[in-house]
Amino acid sequence: MDNWILVNAAGSLGKARLKGLLDFYQEPEQILKCSEEELLRTGLVDRGFTNSLRTIKKHFDLDREYKLLEKHKVKIVTVRDDNYPASLRYIDGAPILLYLAGDIIKEDIFAIGVVGTRDYTAYGKNVAAKLSGELASQGVTIVSGLARGIDTFAHQSALAAKGRTIAVLGGGIAALYPPENRILAQEIARHGAVVSEYPMMEQPSRISFPLRNRIISGLSLGLLVVEADVRSGSLITANCALEQGREVFAVPGNITNEYARGTNQLIKDGAKLVEGSQDIIEEISCLRELTTSRINTKKQERFSFPVDEQETALLDLIGNEPINIEVLGARTGKSVNQLSNILLQLMMKELIREMSGKNYVRTI
Repeated sequence: MDNWILVNAAGSLGKARLKGLLDFYQEPEQILKCSEEELLRTGLVDRGFTNSLRTIKKHFDLDREYKLLEKHKVKIVTVRDDNYPASLRYIDGAPILLYLAGDIIKEDIFAIGVVGTRDYTAYGKNVAAKLSGELASQGVTIVSGLARGIDTFAHQSALAAKGRTIAVLGGGIAALYPPENRILAQEIARHGAVVSEYPMMEQPSRISFPLRNRIISGLSLGLLVVEADVRSGSLITANCALEQGREVFAVPGNITNEYARGTNQLIKDGAKLVEGSQDIIEEISCLRELTTSRINTKKQERFSFPVDEQETALLDLIGNEPINIEVLGARTGKSVNQLSNILLQLMMKELIREMSGKNYVRTI
């Protein structure tokens, strides 16, 4: 693993090119053995990379890195490992390795990226929370960047909905930014994953934030932009999504709001206008299948509740046509009070529902 860490650390400002270099040399060990001139002749890297690699080989503290991995319960997954995210493996400039707190599981293939401005409005906050929560409750993993503003609300709402979420960082996990989201990151690691391609203590930079956007979109089936101005990094993420063949969605905003100009422009350029989570689900076939399957599973679980003899006998008398409680009383010989208790249990199990006038019909 040492060689992987060293080569990855050397590419801090050019990580999107590392995959090409690895494909050329096959193993990170071979990259480390090459002279600077040999590396430059490939045309895959520049002098900045070779200078960085020389410095890394001399000064990078592997012992400290491994201690930080243990302390923060972080594992490293390389692009050659079976548990490397399949959706990310084949994008242009795929990270050669990921630092991972938590786990990315096979169900995370059903993911939507949610991004937006740090300088949000109340409207943006509410929409990000609503849509992220709705998607997460239906089994969709929410991917975002843990930034202040829209990203934070997306993660929080996914967790509140008891769903999964993945945070992609622009710096090392031990140098987590923004620092006020440290507790949130710990919670995300318990119900998803915190992901970085940077060494544990590497500080985020203006270059690293745009670079991490290709990972947010790469982990997702589609990208939802909630609120962004025309210079927002969220539009960079949207461009990454388009280049990767992902769907792009945007929430329309008030035309007088500067933080809606970016999303409104995306819609003009062909992004799908989103008013609710169903607009996203209907656009991506595998999400339609996922949500339909979950609904059917929930129905099966709901209808498998134990039903005692009294409930069974009463359920047999209730069909698809409304039947009045007095008719049920006449057929069963039970009082209205006795029937009300049994009917309540059946309604709680969602086996029947009450209509007007104390009439009841089956739901199955």
